[in-house]
Amino acid sequence: VDKAPPYTFRILMGTQDGYMPTVTYARDQNPSNRKYFGTSYNDATGKIVYGQTEQAVKALSWETFESKLYEPGTTDFAPFVTGYLIPSGANFLLMVSRTGEAGLLMKAARQYGYKGIIVWPSAAGGLPEFQIAGQAADGAILTQDWDWNGPYIGDEMKKLAVEYNAQYGSYPTMLFLNAVDAVRMIKAAVELSGSTDATAMRDAMPRIEWDSVFGGKGKLAAVGDRPGATVVHLMPIAKYDYAANKLVNVAQAIPPDKWTK
Repeated sequence: VDKAPPYTFRILMGTQDGYMPTVTYARDQNPSNRKYFGTSYNDATGKIVYGQTEQAVKALSWETFESKLYEPGTTDFAPFVTGYLIPSGANFLLMVSRTGEAGLLMKAARQYGYKGIIVWPSAAGGLPEFQIAGQAADGAILTQDWDWNGPYIGDEMKKLAVEYNAQYGSYPTMLFLNAVDAVRMIKAAVELSGSTDATAMRDAMPRIEWDSVFGGKGKLAAVGDRPGATVVHLMPIAKYDYAANKLVNVAQAIPPDKWTK
Protein backbone atom coordinates (compact mmCIF):
# COMPACT_ATOMS: atom_id res chain seq x y z
CA VAL A 1 0.00 0.00 0.00
CA ASP A 2 1.12 3.56 -0.65
CA LYS A 3 0.04 4.78 2.76
CA ALA A 4 -0.44 2.76 5.92
CA PRO A 5 -3.92 2.64 7.48
CA PRO A 6 -4.22 4.96 10.50
CA TYR A 7 -4.59 2.21 13.11
CA THR A 8 -1.48 0.18 12.29
CA PHE A 9 2.08 0.17 13.54
CA ARG A 10 5.05 -2.05 12.85
CA ILE A 11 7.07 -3.92 15.45
CA LEU A 12 10.26 -3.98 13.36
CA MET A 13 12.25 -1.22 11.77
CA GLY A 14 11.95 -1.20 8.00
CA THR A 15 13.87 -3.26 5.48
CA GLN A 16 16.21 -0.46 4.52
CA ASP A 17 16.91 0.56 8.11
CA GLY A 18 18.67 -2.67 9.01
CA TYR A 19 19.78 -4.01 5.65
CA MET A 20 21.48 -0.90 4.35
CA PRO A 21 23.93 -0.35 7.24
CA THR A 22 24.77 -4.07 7.14
CA VAL A 23 25.46 -4.09 3.41
CA THR A 24 27.52 -0.91 3.74
CA TYR A 25 29.53 -2.40 6.63
CA ALA A 26 30.19 -5.65 4.78
CA ARG A 27 31.19 -3.89 1.58
CA ASP A 28 33.49 -1.42 3.33
CA GLN A 29 35.19 -4.24 5.25
CA ASN A 30 35.88 -5.90 1.91
CA PRO A 31 36.73 -3.07 -0.48
CA SER A 32 37.42 -5.38 -3.42
CA ASN A 33 33.81 -6.60 -3.31
CA ARG A 34 32.22 -4.23 -5.79
CA LYS A 35 30.39 -6.72 -8.02
CA TYR A 36 26.94 -7.25 -6.55
CA PHE A 37 24.46 -10.10 -6.93
CA GLY A 38 21.19 -10.07 -4.98
CA THR A 39 18.43 -12.60 -4.67
CA SER A 40 15.12 -13.28 -2.97
CA TYR A 41 12.16 -15.62 -3.39
CA ASN A 42 9.85 -15.06 -6.33
CA ASP A 43 6.46 -14.57 -4.69
CA ALA A 44 4.48 -11.48 -3.68
CA THR A 45 6.27 -11.04 -0.34
CA GLY A 46 9.72 -11.71 -1.75
CA LYS A 47 9.21 -9.23 -4.58
CA ILE A 48 8.13 -6.49 -2.18
CA VAL A 49 10.92 -7.06 0.35
CA TYR A 50 13.66 -7.44 -2.23
CA GLY A 51 12.29 -4.57 -4.31
CA GLN A 52 12.67 -2.21 -1.36
CA THR A 53 16.15 -3.55 -0.65
CA GLU A 54 17.29 -3.35 -4.26
CA GLN A 55 16.21 0.27 -4.58
CA ALA A 56 18.29 1.23 -1.55
CA VAL A 57 21.34 -0.93 -2.34
CA LYS A 58 21.54 0.45 -5.88
CA ALA A 59 22.36 3.84 -4.38
CA LEU A 60 25.72 2.47 -3.22
CA SER A 61 28.73 2.34 -5.50
CA TRP A 62 29.08 -0.95 -7.39
CA GLU A 63 31.19 -2.01 -10.33
CA THR A 64 28.39 -4.28 -11.53
CA PHE A 65 24.88 -4.86 -10.20
CA GLU A 66 22.73 -7.88 -10.94
CA SER A 67 19.80 -9.66 -9.31
CA LYS A 68 17.71 -12.75 -9.92
CA LEU A 69 14.79 -14.16 -7.94
CA TYR A 70 14.29 -17.88 -7.31
CA GLU A 71 11.19 -20.00 -6.86
CA PRO A 72 10.03 -20.24 -3.21
CA GLY A 73 10.50 -23.70 -1.74
CA THR A 74 13.63 -24.40 -3.81
CA THR A 75 15.80 -27.11 -2.24
CA ASP A 76 18.32 -27.62 -5.03
CA PHE A 77 20.14 -24.36 -5.67
CA ALA A 78 22.81 -25.85 -7.96
CA PRO A 79 21.10 -24.65 -11.19
CA PHE A 80 20.59 -21.19 -9.71
CA VAL A 81 24.20 -20.88 -8.56
CA THR A 82 25.77 -22.27 -11.74
CA GLY A 83 23.30 -20.55 -14.05
CA TYR A 84 23.19 -17.08 -12.51
CA LEU A 85 25.47 -16.39 -9.54
CA ILE A 86 28.76 -17.77 -10.86
CA PRO A 87 28.36 -16.38 -14.43
CA SER A 88 27.62 -12.93 -12.94
CA GLY A 89 31.21 -12.71 -11.68
CA ALA A 90 29.88 -11.18 -8.46
CA ASN A 91 31.94 -11.16 -5.30
CA PHE A 92 29.19 -9.77 -3.05
CA LEU A 93 26.08 -11.88 -2.51
CA LEU A 94 23.06 -10.44 -0.66
CA MET A 95 20.44 -13.07 0.13
CA VAL A 96 17.05 -11.71 1.18
CA SER A 97 16.00 -15.32 1.61
CA ARG A 98 13.63 -17.22 3.84
CA THR A 99 14.72 -19.44 6.71
CA GLY A 100 15.62 -22.87 5.34
CA GLU A 101 16.37 -21.66 1.84
CA ALA A 102 19.16 -19.33 2.95
CA GLY A 103 21.25 -22.17 4.40
CA LEU A 104 20.84 -24.29 1.28
CA LEU A 105 21.74 -21.37 -0.97
CA MET A 106 24.90 -20.61 1.01
CA LYS A 107 25.93 -24.24 0.87
CA ALA A 108 25.40 -24.50 -2.88
CA ALA A 109 27.19 -21.20 -3.54
CA ARG A 110 30.38 -22.41 -1.85
CA GLN A 111 30.11 -25.91 -3.28
CA TYR A 112 30.10 -24.56 -6.83
CA GLY A 113 32.94 -22.13 -6.39
CA TYR A 114 31.59 -18.83 -5.11
CA LYS A 115 34.44 -17.20 -3.13
CA GLY A 116 33.00 -13.79 -2.24
CA ILE A 117 31.25 -12.33 0.76
CA ILE A 118 27.77 -13.49 1.79
CA VAL A 119 25.28 -11.27 3.63
CA TRP A 120 21.97 -12.51 4.96
CA PRO A 121 19.63 -10.10 6.77
CA SER A 122 16.98 -11.91 8.81
CA ALA A 123 14.86 -11.29 11.86
CA ALA A 124 14.21 -14.98 12.45
CA GLY A 125 17.58 -15.97 13.93
CA GLY A 126 20.61 -17.03 11.97
CA LEU A 127 22.51 -19.70 13.91
CA PRO A 128 20.34 -22.70 12.89
CA GLU A 129 20.51 -21.49 9.29
CA PHE A 130 24.28 -21.25 9.36
CA GLN A 131 24.45 -24.71 10.89
CA ILE A 132 22.55 -26.02 7.86
CA ALA A 133 25.20 -24.49 5.61
CA GLY A 134 28.02 -25.71 7.87
CA GLN A 135 31.50 -24.62 6.86
CA ALA A 136 30.05 -22.91 3.78
CA ALA A 137 28.64 -20.23 6.09
CA ASP A 138 31.95 -19.44 7.78
CA GLY A 139 32.47 -15.68 7.69
CA ALA A 140 28.96 -14.93 6.40
CA ILE A 141 27.44 -11.75 7.80
CA LEU A 142 24.04 -11.51 9.41
CA THR A 143 22.04 -8.62 10.77
CA GLN A 144 19.45 -8.75 13.54
CA ASP A 145 21.01 -11.51 15.62
CA TRP A 146 23.25 -11.52 18.67
CA ASP A 147 26.23 -13.14 20.23
CA TRP A 148 24.51 -13.53 23.59
CA ASN A 149 27.83 -13.27 25.40
CA GLY A 150 28.89 -10.31 23.28
CA PRO A 151 29.15 -6.58 23.95
CA TYR A 152 25.91 -5.27 22.47
CA ILE A 153 23.26 -6.51 24.89
CA GLY A 154 22.06 -5.08 28.18
CA ASP A 155 21.33 -6.77 31.49
CA GLU A 156 17.62 -7.28 30.81
CA MET A 157 18.30 -8.88 27.44
CA LYS A 158 20.84 -11.22 29.01
CA LYS A 159 18.35 -12.21 31.72
CA LEU A 160 15.59 -12.74 29.17
CA ALA A 161 17.91 -14.82 27.00
CA VAL A 162 18.82 -17.13 29.90
CA GLU A 163 15.15 -17.63 30.81
CA TYR A 164 14.13 -18.16 27.18
CA ASN A 165 16.94 -20.64 26.55
CA ALA A 166 16.09 -22.59 29.69
CA GLN A 167 12.50 -23.01 28.49
CA TYR A 168 12.94 -23.47 24.74
CA GLY A 169 16.53 -24.63 24.28
CA SER A 170 17.40 -21.70 22.00
CA TYR A 171 17.85 -17.95 22.19
CA PRO A 172 15.19 -15.35 21.34
CA THR A 173 15.08 -13.87 17.85
CA MET A 174 14.64 -10.24 16.84
CA LEU A 175 10.97 -10.99 16.16
CA PHE A 176 10.43 -12.19 19.72
CA LEU A 177 12.27 -9.24 21.25
CA ASN A 178 10.32 -6.71 19.19
CA ALA A 179 7.08 -8.47 20.15
CA VAL A 180 7.99 -7.97 23.83
CA ASP A 181 8.45 -4.27 23.15
CA ALA A 182 5.17 -4.15 21.21
CA VAL A 183 3.25 -5.46 24.23
CA ARG A 184 4.95 -2.88 26.45
CA MET A 185 4.12 -0.17 23.92
CA ILE A 186 0.43 -1.09 23.85
CA LYS A 187 0.36 -1.19 27.66
CA ALA A 188 1.91 2.31 27.78
CA ALA A 189 -0.68 3.59 25.29
CA VAL A 190 -3.55 2.20 27.37
CA GLU A 191 -2.14 3.73 30.54
CA LEU A 192 -1.53 7.16 28.99
CA SER A 193 -4.87 7.35 27.21
CA GLY A 194 -6.79 5.78 30.07
CA SER A 195 -8.68 3.75 27.49
CA THR A 196 -8.60 0.69 25.25
CA ASP A 197 -10.41 2.60 22.51
CA ALA A 198 -8.43 2.32 19.26
CA THR A 199 -8.61 6.02 18.42
CA ALA A 200 -7.60 7.11 21.92
CA MET A 201 -4.65 4.70 21.93
CA ARG A 202 -3.56 5.81 18.46
CA ASP A 203 -3.61 9.46 19.47
CA ALA A 204 -1.58 8.72 22.60
CA MET A 205 1.11 6.66 20.87
CA PRO A 206 3.32 9.54 19.65
CA ARG A 207 3.70 10.64 23.29
CA ILE A 208 4.33 7.31 24.99
CA GLU A 209 7.60 5.91 26.34
CA TRP A 210 8.30 2.56 27.93
CA ASP A 211 11.21 0.55 29.29
CA SER A 212 12.57 -1.16 26.19
CA VAL A 213 13.91 -4.69 26.31
CA PHE A 214 16.80 -3.37 24.23
CA GLY A 215 17.72 -0.90 26.97
CA GLY A 216 16.71 2.70 27.57
CA LYS A 217 13.34 4.16 26.69
CA GLY A 218 11.32 2.92 23.76
CA LYS A 219 9.45 5.42 21.63
CA LEU A 220 7.29 5.12 18.55
CA ALA A 221 9.03 6.66 15.55
CA ALA A 222 7.13 7.83 12.49
CA VAL A 223 8.99 7.40 9.20
CA GLY A 224 7.43 8.91 6.09
CA ASP A 225 4.11 7.24 5.41
CA ARG A 226 4.98 4.31 7.65
CA PRO A 227 3.26 4.51 11.01
CA GLY A 228 6.42 3.71 12.94
CA ALA A 229 8.17 1.03 14.92
CA THR A 230 8.09 -0.07 18.51
CA VAL A 231 11.56 1.21 19.23
CA VAL A 232 14.51 2.68 17.39
CA HIS A 233 17.48 0.58 18.40
CA LEU A 234 20.87 -0.45 17.12
CA MET A 235 20.71 -3.69 15.18
CA PRO A 236 23.64 -6.03 15.78
CA ILE A 237 25.81 -7.11 12.86
CA ALA A 238 27.24 -10.57 13.40
CA LYS A 239 29.68 -12.85 11.59
CA TYR A 240 29.39 -16.63 11.73
CA ASP A 241 32.40 -18.45 13.18
CA TYR A 242 32.16 -22.03 11.97
CA ALA A 243 34.96 -23.39 14.16
CA ALA A 244 33.32 -22.01 17.31
CA ASN A 245 29.78 -22.68 15.99
CA LYS A 246 28.61 -19.25 17.07
CA LEU A 247 27.75 -15.78 15.91
CA VAL A 248 30.25 -13.07 16.83
CA ASN A 249 28.99 -9.49 16.90
CA VAL A 250 31.33 -7.23 14.98
CA ALA A 251 29.37 -3.96 14.74
CA GLN A 252 25.99 -2.29 15.10
CA ALA A 253 23.69 -1.17 12.31
CA ILE A 254 22.89 2.47 13.01
CA PRO A 255 19.44 3.58 11.79
CA PRO A 256 19.25 6.57 9.46
CA ASP A 257 19.15 10.09 10.91
CA LYS A 258 15.51 10.44 9.86
CA TRP A 259 14.50 8.23 12.76
CA THR A 260 13.43 10.17 15.82
CA LYS A 261 14.53 8.68 19.12
